[in-house]
Amino acid sequence: MKSAAHQVSHERIDPDLKQDISLKRLDHLHTYEVVAEMSPRPPSGTPPPVVAELGGRPVDLAALAVEICDRYHAHYTDEEERHGPAGQAWCRHDNQWLLSWAVGDVQGVTDLDEQACWLGRELHARDFPVDRLAHNLRLAGEVARAQLGGDEGEALDDVPRRAARAVSSMGPRLTAERLTVSADQ
Repeated sequence: MKSAAHQVSHERIDPDLKQDISLKRLDHLHTYEVVAEMSPRPPSGTPPPVVAELGGRPVDLAALAVEICDRYHAHYTDEEERHGPAGQAWCRHDNQWLLSWAVGDVQGVTDLDEQACWLGRELHARDFPVDRLAHNLRLAGEVARAQLGGDEGEALDDVPRRAARAVSSMGPRLTAERLTVSADQ
């Protein structure tokens, strides 16, 4: 510490934030920049549905979401580092919503493409790669088909795969939007 006043300034930092702060030397400025890298907080707000009904039988959305997340994290091994411990909770949370919307799409009461593209825009705004959401949707279809079988499994395979194509097509538009926003700033 450079001085007692400098020490006091460090003592004012919330202990929960200290772990997220790193100092980076900026040689060209001969100084340091404080960089706070916040890990996502666990999901809050309206919890996702746990069970839905399709074709007269219950669908355990929570169990399907766990399997999707296991496959997703096996494919993207950097997720723990990127999102911290809350990443798994968000994965299950978002997948339960996606599956619920997929069931609603099969029943004709909602449009998964629309919901998935909305989620894609939200995640993109938080620097989450949208191509990973598209991959996740394809995994959701695979898991639904394998776990449910029959017409229900086939329907819940087709709908997320269609939504994955919709989300994938967003990629170029999102990149163009980001470039436009950057140029305007």
